[in-house]
Amino acid sequence: MTVTEKLKSLLNERYVTEEDEVYEIVLKPGLSEEAMADLGSRLPKGFIPAEIKELLTFTSGFEFYGVEEVRFNVVGTFGMEDFFPHAVQLCSDGFGNYWILDINQDGNWGVVFYVCHDPAVIVKHSENLTQFMEHLDDFGKNKSNAHLDTIHETRVFEIWENMDSWNGNRR
Repeated sequence: MTVTEKLKSLLNERYVTEEDEVYEIVLKPGLSEEAMADLGSRLPKGFIPAEIKELLTFTSGFEFYGVEEVRFNVVGTFGMEDFFPHAVQLCSDGFGNYWILDINQDGNWGVVFYVCHDPAVIVKHSENLTQFMEHLDDFGKNKSNAHLDTIHETRVFEIWENMDSWNGNRR
């Protein structure tokens, strides 16, 4: 299933906030040809994979409760270029933590990472953008039992607490 097909499959879903308010995915407009060309000029080799072009023509992002606006066209603004020279800043939790998608030197869109600032930890979150959509859907339905929330609330602290032992040091 392509990422666009996955996203389309979620458009009829109804989710409930912690305050028992119903919400759904609200799409942003897709990119124009000019905006697509501008985005391509900021990517390695000017390459946008066909699957991503399809997505960006359909929508540039969407609103989803629990994360700030999800965007597929925010490239080159994240920083940390030594680790992620080409990254899409997908969304934030509103508290300085981000989900980013790494783009390789050939322009292929790959793994989604969760970048936490406190504690300072980077976690591989999803294998690809389609799986990230699945994780958002799961979060909308299962909240604290969802993969997204487990990484956001638990995994980063486990990693931080165990960093010394992973580096061969004892506390």
